Amino acid sequence: MKTIETNPNIKVTKIKGYRGFNDEHYIEIIPYNRELNINYVLYWIKKIQKKYKNFILNFNYTGYRIDGLIETNNSLINDGCILSCMYTGEYRTIKN
Repeated sequence: MKTIETNPNIKVTKIKGYRGFNDEHYIEIIPYNRELNINYVLYWIKKIQKKYKNFILNFNYTGYRIDGLIETNNSLINDGCILSCMYTGEYRTIKN
């Protein structure tokens, strides 16, 4: 079973003092040798939310956005946020 740490589509880097926060995790979702579908991305966002409390999430090069942003943080991801794919027009609501 894949974990956040063993998934090649997710890169986690610990950073200090990014955008005024103390310790934070910078998490990138990367299309590594595959096209990422919206349900796959949503599944991993929910796993990230459960594991990390203070993080920046980056979707660069994936075609996905949360409320129109390619980079967001855990305080902006809450009930009612929209994950959308700019290529297919699909979207999902992120709920905890």
